[in-house]
Amino acid sequence: QNVVICDLGMSRKTSIKMSLLEFTTTKYYRPPEGFYNENGYNATVDIWAAGCIFAEVVLGSKLFKFNSNDTLKDSLQTLFGVIGYPSEDDIEAIAGLKAEEVKRIIRDEIDKSLCKNTICEIFRAYGGLGRLVERMLAFNLNKRCTAEEALKDEYFGVDKEEGFEDIIEEDEEEVEEHEDENKLRAEIWEEISKFQSDRQEVGAL
Repeated sequence: QNVVICDLGMSRKTSIKMSLLEFTTTKYYRPPEGFYNENGYNATVDIWAAGCIFAEVVLGSKLFKFNSNDTLKDSLQTLFGVIGYPSEDDIEAIAGLKAEEVKRIIRDEIDKSLCKNTICEIFRAYGGLGRLVERMLAFNLNKRCTAEEALKDEYFGVDKEEGFEDIIEEDEEEVEEHEDENKLRAEIWEEISKFQSDRQEVGAL
């Protein structure tokens, strides 16, 4: 129930005045701004990455099919083929040194006929998961949901009246119960095996 995404090999001090997104984000989990924005790294980047990983765990494959030699246009075309073409307001909200170039590429070079929001369709067999992933993968980083908002999503069955602190306390109590590391490993493996089995059954339908 607790997810921690960590790759200290690419970690950087946020106090250093340098472009962080290109060096600290793997392409498959990189948000749109990570391909062109030279501004600092913040929590919205992690929300996008978590959404991509969440989708990959469920689907069993990466959500965005990038190629190693993709240009900026290619990368954006791939993104828009899943999340859909951005609104004019979202295009105007693009910031950074390359903002004008990116806006021109989106408006003049992207093939709109290949842009379709297919997230809910991809996850149609998984209830409200598509809507949650859609919120986590909002093109406009200012519209991307926060971690707290994601945890309160109806997909997790959390009562909106229940406080976020209550959820955290319950999780901490459950973790304290697992003092035996081997037992915890066995339980995790059991959950993974059960999930894979359930996913295969859904796919067979």
